[in-house]
Amino acid sequence: METYTKLFNSIMASSIWTEDDHTRILWISMLAMADKNGEIHASVPGLARLANIPVSSCEKALEKFKAPDKYSRTTTDEGRRIEEIDGGWAVINHAKYRLLASKQDSKEKNAQRQKRFRDRQQTVTNSNADVTLRNATVTHSNATVTQDRDIADTEADKEVTYTPTCPPETDFDGLWKAFPSTSRIRSTKHKLREAIKKAKNTPPIQELTKSVLEWAKCDQWTKDGGQYAPGAHLFIKDRKWEDTPEIGGQTAKDYSIHKDGTRIDGGIVVGGKLIKTRN
Repeated sequence: METYTKLFNSIMASSIWTEDDHTRILWISMLAMADKNGEIHASVPGLARLANIPVSSCEKALEKFKAPDKYSRTTTDEGRRIEEIDGGWAVINHAKYRLLASKQDSKEKNAQRQKRFRDRQQTVTNSNADVTLRNATVTHSNATVTQDRDIADTEADKEVTYTPTCPPETDFDGLWKAFPSTSRIRSTKHKLREAIKKAKNTPPIQELTKSVLEWAKCDQWTKDGGQYAPGAHLFIKDRKWEDTPEIGGQTAKDYSIHKDGTRIDGGIVVGGKLIKTRN
């Protein structure tokens, strides 16, 4: 299986870069050969052959890597770079740089997703620039909302589009904890994250959490000790937030997941509540 190693440009300012060519070549070769655990499995002659350096140079370089380095920027194990393991060597600070590489890759991917999202939003804004709301009067909390009923009908048919992405950790933890214990036992956080990433047109994470809390009260999820509650990831996969749970034999209506102006159940959604329209 091929692996990918991210080489940080800071290596050129490290003490390893002051060594001879064979030592530097061997170090970069070992980084490229390391598996996900930072282990290099090879014999000394085999390692020398892969790095294309003499065996004697390979032996000298390995001794340097195993020795303390007072100029090393990493103080772990007195600056030693490798340690011997059964069948080869392990890079001591491999986990540290693997984590840094993962964080940097995530930042780059997030920046790309945000750019695509902004581009789509700009397209939607331009296409809706000429839409005018008019002629429909709705009374709610002594406020008059004027909207065109035809526009409300159109909005009801539209799908609300959100960017599928992994939610912030704090919001995600809130969603995960909202599920009953049976649902969490039948799933994992990883499966839930992947389900959110793959789902299309999901509402914001806070609205998903509200929906889960409503379902957690329903008869279907609470009867027989909650044995019929689905795994957390299946809630997303089956798009259960689009359904309304039955609580105490009655259907609990939650209109907060609908966009303002949506025409449904003989009314229009305003501020998360259904306002009956005048006929």
